[in-house]
Amino acid sequence: TEFITVIGGIKPEQFAENRMATLAELDRALPLHATYIQQGFLGPAWTNSRGIEFLRQHDVSVSEEGTIAAGDDTNAAFAALSAQQTFADKVRGTRELMNFATSLGLTMVVDQGGTPFPGASFFDLKNDYRAVVELWRQADMPLRVRIQHTGSERSADRGIFEEKIENTYPLLGDDMLRISGTGEHIVTFPIDGEVNPAYQVKIGRAAALSWSHEQHSVSNAENTQHLAMIEEVHAEHPINELRWSLSHVFELGSPGTEDLIQRIKSMNMGLRVQGQAYTLPTDRFPLGRTLGGENAGPLFRTLRDSGISMGGGTDGALVVPMNPWFSIYYAVTGRDYSGRLINPDQTLSRLEALSLYTRDNAWFSFDENAIGSVEVGKLADLVVLNEDYLTVPAERIRELGSVLTIVGGEIVYAAEEFSDVTF
Repeated sequence: TEFITVIGGIKPEQFAENRMATLAELDRALPLHATYIQQGFLGPAWTNSRGIEFLRQHDVSVSEEGTIAAGDDTNAAFAALSAQQTFADKVRGTRELMNFATSLGLTMVVDQGGTPFPGASFFDLKNDYRAVVELWRQADMPLRVRIQHTGSERSADRGIFEEKIENTYPLLGDDMLRISGTGEHIVTFPIDGEVNPAYQVKIGRAAALSWSHEQHSVSNAENTQHLAMIEEVHAEHPINELRWSLSHVFELGSPGTEDLIQRIKSMNMGLRVQGQAYTLPTDRFPLGRTLGGENAGPLFRTLRDSGISMGGGTDGALVVPMNPWFSIYYAVTGRDYSGRLINPDQTLSRLEALSLYTRDNAWFSFDENAIGSVEVGKLADLVVLNEDYLTVPAERIRELGSVLTIVGGEIVYAAEEFSDVTF
C-alpha cells in the first residue's frame, strides 16, 4: 500500500474550517492512495478508507470516521507505516523533502535528529542518517545538511551518545554534509520541570572532546538548571570557543532573567529561537503555559538588544511547518496564523529577521566564513524569491518562496519560468 503522509506541522486551527478533513473529503482528494496525517508527537491522526484497511490489517485501532486516537494508537500506526519502508523508500523520501526545502528557499538545514518524545522517538539514533549519507555519497544532495549527534539516555552510563562522540570528530565532513555538534537532546526530557542529572555528566564528556552543543530549554526553570550544569562543566572544560547554545527559550528576556542572559554571554553561548507560537493557540503555548503576560515569546526584541548571539529556526517539521517564511513573518509582525497579535513589542525589522535566518545562523555551525551572506570568497548559495521580501506587504511574507535556488553555484530548484536557465 502506497501512503501519502503528513507527519507533524499540521493542526486543525490552521484551516478556515477549524478542523481536519473528513473521511469523505480525504477519499475524494486521494482515491488511489492511502493517506496518513498525524498531528505533532502524539497525534491524533487521520486516514482515508484505503488507510483504514491497511492499518486495521496491522492491528491498529481506527474509528469508522478514520481517526486514530492520540497516544498509543497513533504510535502503533506510525510504527506500522515505518515497518513498511525500505531503505530505497527512505532515500527517495529524503530527496523529495530536500526538493521541497529548496523550493522554499532553504539552502542549508541544521538537523537535530530524533528526540525522546513519544511519536518522535521512532527515529533510529544509529541508522536513520543513512539515507542522507547515501545521497551525499551519490553527490545528489540539493542542499547542505549539518547533523547534530543526539540521544535519549536515561542514566549517566555510557550509551549511544558516547559511541557517537567518541568515534567521530567535531566538524567531520565537507561543505555539503558535516557533523556540526551535539543536541538538542542527549538525555530524557525533563520530568515535572526537573532536568535529568545525567545531563551534566553527558555534556561534560562532550566538552572534554571539544564538541559544540545545543540544548532544548523551554522555561526559565529549565534555563536555570541547564545553565548551572553547563557552568559546572565550563569550569573544568571551557566552552568559550565551542558555540554552545540554548534552544527555544520562550520566557528568556522576561523581567528577572537578566542574570541568565549575562551568564549565557559570559560563556560565549548563543540562543536558537523559533516561531512555534505562530501555529499554536496562546492558551496552549508554550506547553500549556504563557509568559504570565501578553507575550507568547520568544522575546525577540529584548534578546536582540541584549547583544547575545541568536539564530532562527522553524522547529520543523514535526512540531510546526518547516517553511521559514512563517517563522520570519511571526518575528516581523508578532502575529499568529489567524492574524492575532500574540507577541507585541517584541518584533524585529525585516532585515534583522532575515539576518537571524542567514548570516547569524551560520555562526552556530562554524560556517560564517563560507555562507550566510553574499560576499567575495563565500560559497555561491543564492535564492531568487517570487516577490521582494523588503517591500511586499507583511501579510504576504508568508507566501514567499523560491523561483530559483542555487547551492554552490548549481541550480537545485527552478520554477517553471526558470526551467531553461543554465550556467
